[in-house]
Amino acid sequence: MASYGEFQRHFSENVVGQIPKEKVKGTMALLQPDDPRHIFAESYRNIRSSLLFMPYEGPRPKTILVTSAVPNEGKSTVSANLAIALALSGARTLLIDGDLRRGALREQFGSNSRVGFAEVLQQEVPWQEVVMPTTYPSLFLVTRGKTLPQPSE
Repeated sequence: MASYGEFQRHFSENVVGQIPKEKVKGTMALLQPDDPRHIFAESYRNIRSSLLFMPYEGPRPKTILVTSAVPNEGKSTVSANLAIALALSGARTLLIDGDLRRGALREQFGSNSRVGFAEVLQQEVPWQEVVMPTTYPSLFLVTRGKTLPQPSE
């Protein structure tokens, strides 16, 4: 969608926030506690607050799925930075790289783990063994693991 207005014309869902488009291609800039890119950091904090404090009846959902229909739309960047924003606010946060074809979160977070979500899905290891700490307090990561020949199966 090109704009918030365009989204509203096509869908009835509530918008919890907007993230400005970064000009840099091919790199994922993770948020830092004192991030100088104020507009980007603030947009993730706004989404975090919207998710935490939006009206909701019953128990609050504890899972957020970030997805899109095509590659390279920023799913990894958005999910990583939203997870960081949640963790920096004190929420224990688990980020799972579910992109079994081209997951990039292992590299972005500097993890050396080669076992991850793919191995859990194939029941080769229990999920508790693939949860790794990150340099961000309260943020834990499950990398994609090995590349599967047919990840959609």
